[in-house]
Amino acid sequence: MIFQPIQEQNINSFTLIQIETDTFSFQKLFKILGPGLLISLGYLDPGNIAGDIQAGLKARYNLIIILFMTTLLGYFFQIRAMKLGIVTGKDLAELCRDNFDTKTSISLWIMAEIAIIGSDIQEVLGIAIGLNIIFGLKLWIGVSLAIFLSFICLLMKGNGDKKFELLICFFIGLMGLCFFLNVFLFQPNFGEILQSFFLPNIPKSGIFPMMGLIGAVLMPHNLYLHSSLSREQKIDTNNISFIKNILVYYKIECAFSLFLSFLISSAIIITFASFYQTEHSDMNLQTAGLALESSFGTLSKYIWGIGLICAGQSSTLTGTLSGQYIMTGFIKMNINLYLRSLISRAIAIVPSFIIAFWDENSDYNDYLNVLQAIQLPFAIIPLLKFNSSEQIMGKEFLIGKYQMWLLIGFSVGIVGMNYVNAFISLYEGVFGMVENQIIQAFIFLGVFLGGAFYFIFMYFLVKQDICVEQNQYFDIDQNQQDYQENGKNELEIEQNIE
Repeated sequence: MIFQPIQEQNINSFTLIQIETDTFSFQKLFKILGPGLLISLGYLDPGNIAGDIQAGLKARYNLIIILFMTTLLGYFFQIRAMKLGIVTGKDLAELCRDNFDTKTSISLWIMAEIAIIGSDIQEVLGIAIGLNIIFGLKLWIGVSLAIFLSFICLLMKGNGDKKFELLICFFIGLMGLCFFLNVFLFQPNFGEILQSFFLPNIPKSGIFPMMGLIGAVLMPHNLYLHSSLSREQKIDTNNISFIKNILVYYKIECAFSLFLSFLISSAIIITFASFYQTEHSDMNLQTAGLALESSFGTLSKYIWGIGLICAGQSSTLTGTLSGQYIMTGFIKMNINLYLRSLISRAIAIVPSFIIAFWDENSDYNDYLNVLQAIQLPFAIIPLLKFNSSEQIMGKEFLIGKYQMWLLIGFSVGIVGMNYVNAFISLYEGVFGMVENQIIQAFIFLGVFLGGAFYFIFMYFLVKQDICVEQNQYFDIDQNQQDYQENGKNELEIEQNIE
């Protein structure tokens, strides 16, 4: 059956066993390894790689510290998404469906789907560019093969989660190996890299790449995905001590995974820093291979192409998973993974082929990043609203007041930088191609009216109350009291993570 109603989770129905809660174990950490690695791929998709290239080209090593800070900021948002799934037993999409009215919920679903499709286009074209670099295939042929390869890799998901996770680890490992090999071919001055990290001197040419790095720190579908992956774990939400204990493991796993993504992105920045203030100071994903070949030899070009294929393919898999969880959560229908991929690819293939046939060298990533930026608030706002609701999170796991305002401040800053980049990209792209002033006026009017509607909806979402009943998810204080009265000092849960 392709479509089937989703069944509500019953955490307490799992077989329980006794495990100590007060001792740290690397064995337990290894068992829960997986969600963070999948999330880290959102920081390594072709769109982010394009931003890393520009960071190295325009500011040499000086933006690595910015990359580190934005990755750290992303970690805090991912932790809130992860905690939401673990504490409530529901993911972000399900909570939106349950606690917003139907019109708002459907609107948020559409926004999330648009963001995934935009990301899907970047990933498919990233694979196609990698195939072009290695085999010299036309970009449109690469797009066709990229879609076929995605279905082949999804077969691993059908053979079990462990095999799928091993495939993801393979892609991450091969991607990291490729990008680090190029670093060693370049033979950078590591002393200069460390100096730029602790004492950065960002040139004027690095301002916009810096804004791009900050703006790309959050992907809307990544927040939905992390809450879904966390929600899937077999966790006894009646035991506060266990939830606190397991959160430590998940935080460590997420930190390790995002730090790994930071190292890989840093390797890309370091590689392309070698082209700082040279004739190759303006390039994209495709021309980067030619620049590497001219400076470091053919091997470097092939290594770059393999890395791009791994980045695009791995992020394609997580994008498909995100789409499945989002559709299931928002409309309460469980869609087959292959059909979900087919739907997403069917929509993404049209603009992908247009780009492939129209202008292979177009800097399409700028416009697709604009699309992501526009959708971002509609994932952040519900995430923060639910984390600040005592009825949903309980007193023990409610987000702190200062942390809440800090994340709100960073969110406003990130969204603001995204809008500046969006305005610049649209102005240079659309108005640069259209010279007729009347047409320009109509375009401006359309953007203005669309923007007005957009900000009105955002304001409405911020002001809208959460329609949640008291203790809808669990009475965590009463449950903890029951545990203490029964003298239960040990965790009872089955760690059945296949």
